[in-house]
Amino acid sequence: MVAGAGTAGCIAAIAAARQGASVIQIEKLPVSGGVPHEQKIDGWRRHRQRCKRMEPVSNWLHTMLQKFGSA
Repeated sequence: MVAGAGTAGCIAAIAAARQGASVIQIEKLPVSGGVPHEQKIDGWRRHRQRCKRMEPVSNWLHTMLQKFGSA
């Protein structure tokens, strides 16, 4: 069993499988990638939070554009 699907975990799983071992790999996230990927996910979460804060402004702007025939 290999815990983690980051760079080291993936290499360990491949090496063990090449030696003939049965391998199961467990990862806490739905995707592999390790620390660099987790940083991207955190960045995406922060981006989504900023977008949610801007949603009322975006909705207002869309309503105004529809009202004046520009959307």
